[in-house]
Amino acid sequence: MSTEMHNQVRFLKNFFDSIPYGGLMADRDTRVQAVNRFLEQVLGITTAELTDARSREALMRVHAAKDSEGCGFGDECLKTQKSFSGIIGCDTGMIEVFETIREVAGVNVPVLIQGETGTGKELVAAAIHKEGPRAKKPFVPINCAALPEGILESELFGHVKGAFTGAVRDKKGRFELAHGGTLFLDEVADLPGFVQAKLLRVLQEGRFERVGAERSISVDVRIISATNRDLKREMEKGNFRDDLYYRVNVVPVHLPPLRRRKDDIPLLAEHFLHKALEEGHTTTGLSKAALAVLKDYPWPGNVRELQSAIRFATVKSRGRVIQRAHLPIELKNWANTRPARGPTRKLDKESVRAALTKSGGNKAEAARTLNVGRATLYRFLESLRDFS
Repeated sequence: MSTEMHNQVRFLKNFFDSIPYGGLMADRDTRVQAVNRFLEQVLGITTAELTDARSREALMRVHAAKDSEGCGFGDECLKTQKSFSGIIGCDTGMIEVFETIREVAGVNVPVLIQGETGTGKELVAAAIHKEGPRAKKPFVPINCAALPEGILESELFGHVKGAFTGAVRDKKGRFELAHGGTLFLDEVADLPGFVQAKLLRVLQEGRFERVGAERSISVDVRIISATNRDLKREMEKGNFRDDLYYRVNVVPVHLPPLRRRKDDIPLLAEHFLHKALEEGHTTTGLSKAALAVLKDYPWPGNVRELQSAIRFATVKSRGRVIQRAHLPIELKNWANTRPARGPTRKLDKESVRAALTKSGGNKAEAARTLNVGRATLYRFLESLRDFS
């Protein structure tokens, strides 16, 4: 086995064991091949014992363990779907998004995607395009907030030679480039009023003129829009045309922020660690203490901020298991200074030992018993290297 392959196998094993909820791998015949350490503790059975048992019996034991914990394995459910069309997630809110994508992909109606910055609005737009009949045609994005007004009109609709200073030749706009496919209008709330009026005509008639031209051009384009602002409120304030609002908002899609889909953080962290390996970085996984911080942090920058944090930690860890100390400073500072969750007591070795014994080694349950966050418990355990 090559060094690179060995590092990847070691990384996968360490990450599988570090996930703070039950994980199980099975082959195509549903025979159990491996479980992680968390599940071994919950079931009280080793991977070797599971793989030797009949698969049906083993899987019944997994379901029994899950039922006994309520939702199962540290308040996180095992879910079958982990991603869809390149989007990572198994949270209930994301499953609803996946279902909406399937429903609208084959129907030529405008879609409005709303969500905070960094939640992956362009990924959803691209998924709607890829899953539909226009998949082999162009997907053309444009950020309406990134261009000045004069340039924006030309970028959308094109211009003819001599239309303005610097227009030395005819130029196609994004609508023409997207003919037969999909045009993605990101940050649509930032469109100036005169461009909104021109966009409304395209949606109504399927026609427009290039800047400086007299001849109309017909296009067949699906419109998908996105915004991180409340577009209805912008309409009520007079910043967005009401007739255009109802044209672009035929099917609304709401993307939940990362702080409301905590169960997806381990999946996303694993995905970004894999990408780091593909980019030539070396790492052997993520420690439980580091993962606990990732799960407790509120992520104002959402998935984009998580990806940046994983890249940073991968560089800082220099090929070792990523520890809490390797995380960006804002995550470490937040973990050290955030308010406690209600009244707490100072942790001591005996109370922690008793809580872990009571929970059967389930650290998430022990943290709840001690009335502290998981990150706090992991930091305490990390500080006691001789703790057993």
